[in-house]
Amino acid sequence: MTAAAFDFTVANNETWDLGFVLKDASGAAVNLTGRTIKMQLRDPAAPANIVVELSTDNERIVIADAPAGAWALAVPVSVAQGVPAGAYVYDVIDYLANDPRVWRRQKGTVTVEWGVTVR
Repeated sequence: MTAAAFDFTVANNETWDLGFVLKDASGAAVNLTGRTIKMQLRDPAAPANIVVELSTDNERIVIADAPAGAWALAVPVSVAQGVPAGAYVYDVIDYLANDPRVWRRQKGTVTVEWGVTVR
């Protein structure tokens, strides 16, 4: 299955609260009921290094409308401030707790801009 490609930009002095919809290979929304969503940002020059991990488990991802496949980043500025400015690769996986299968749904580049003004 090919993950949908999507690049986006955020700043490290703001809350990351972007919304998305997970879709399957046919383009239909994935029902997220009971699923865990996980996303990692990694530096392409040092791919073993996880810059930040976002998931429904750590509440940095929230499921907004499970049947419609809608989810959102919920990254507080206190976490965003710890991410250095730069371009990072990411992908998004989802899975069910009692199912060994994992689906890679989305991939791309996140550009984190240096936020000048802090609260």
